[in-house]
Amino acid sequence: MKSPRAYLVEQVSVNIVINFIIAYFIAKTTLAALQVIPMQAPHGDPLAPNMAGDLLVGSFLAGLIITLLLSKITHWNVRNSKVDKTGFELTGWIRLLPQSTFKRSLLVGVFAALILAMPVIIIMNMLGIHQAATGDYILIHAVYAAIIGGALAYIASKRALADSQ
Repeated sequence: MKSPRAYLVEQVSVNIVINFIIAYFIAKTTLAALQVIPMQAPHGDPLAPNMAGDLLVGSFLAGLIITLLLSKITHWNVRNSKVDKTGFELTGWIRLLPQSTFKRSLLVGVFAALILAMPVIIIMNMLGIHQAATGDYILIHAVYAAIIGGALAYIASKRALADSQ
């Protein structure tokens, strides 16, 4: 049986790797034909590939999906005695997340988009980054996805440990 700390380290580590691989291959598949990726979509084509939209939508979906999946996985692991919750107590702001898995997933998705992705976009705009070479963007985006995937895995798993029976 794993301790909550070992379980959290495992979930964060696995999610860093998984999110890097998924982001890299999805971006490589969908963006490889382009030479550059603009910061914002062109005025006439709001659904065209762009960094700002990719970061915002991707972060929201990552928060939503990671929270939904890891909540169910964590509940299953606790129910099947794979994680020892003895003495585990949820502290800090994570305890303020809703008990409902769906509401929590939506909130974490919004958190990921507004608190994690939006500052990155603002900083990139302040630095005058208007576009990026596709190869560079694919790699940097995969690293970004891995980092937020690990952070979101920690938040989702820790909160799910608290409400598991």
